[in-house]
Amino acid sequence: MSKKTKLIQLMKRKGGVSLATAGKSLGWQPYTVRAAISRLRKAGHTIELTDTDKGKRYVLTAGEDA
Repeated sequence: MSKKTKLIQLMKRKGGVSLATAGKSLGWQPYTVRAAISRLRKAGHTIELTDTDKGKRYVLTAGEDA
């Protein structure tokens, strides 16, 4: 499984994924996670950044794999 696919799966989970959790799961620095999310947006995915009581979460809401 590619890291792109894993990131998409993490963001599709109920409640999405935090930057820290995505980075730890993928072995990436926070700036790398943000860059990957930006590339997914440019590729046509709709990603929402929500602010919850557990912090900010990235949620994939639409796109080719949503």
